[in-house]
Amino acid sequence: MALLEVSGLNSGYGKLQVLWNISMRLEANEIVTVIGPNGAGKTTLLKTIAGIIKPFAGHVIYQNQFINGIAPHKLVRKGLVYVPDGSGVFGNLTVLENLSVGAYWHRSDLRERLERVYDFFPVLGEKSRQPAATLSGGEKQMLVLGRALMAEPKVILLDEPSTGLSPIAVQNLYAMLEKLVSSTNLSVVLVEQDVSRAFRLASRAYLLEAGKVRMEGPVNELRMSEVVKKYFVGG
Repeated sequence: MALLEVSGLNSGYGKLQVLWNISMRLEANEIVTVIGPNGAGKTTLLKTIAGIIKPFAGHVIYQNQFINGIAPHKLVRKGLVYVPDGSGVFGNLTVLENLSVGAYWHRSDLRERLERVYDFFPVLGEKSRQPAATLSGGEKQMLVLGRALMAEPKVILLDEPSTGLSPIAVQNLYAMLEKLVSSTNLSVVLVEQDVSRAFRLASRAYLLEAGKVRMEGPVNELRMSEVVKKYFVGG
């Protein structure tokens, strides 16, 4: 059984259906990327898995348990964490306070968790007393990822981490992501517009178009697809 499985998922907002019969899986210690044009439903998929949006139909199964209807904060306690882009920081709080929010359920070993995050993202330790609003775009993305790591997740749902970042910031962020996933047991569902970078990090991919899975498979196979080459990889 997969660590995370989505089966026949329909979801959306109010009466607007965005996702249609989505099925996907994530194995333990695996990185899967979800690609597709703007408006394809990628973020809606992550938010539905994370419990932020209630599905219309279908199932989300995590660690052999149906999690439809479970509140997001309870899923965080179970190790399933949604990571928004860098705009998800609390700008009026310090870096340290933002990170502490991620360890809300784990206060007893807060210092140890902070040190682990600072090992991955040293700049957060250097700027721990600064308001998060003063950070650069790349630093804010590190902060939302660090905040997620404070919960010691098993799965992170990473939503377009390169959005709005400079090329250098994107390069640095992905270098840190590679270090992170190679040295932990994290499993990742990565939504990313920078498909070339996502393909270098992930082992499998799902292509969403108009709320449906158009293609899925190993990254090396999708990379050779004429659809992916033409529209996403620039081939």
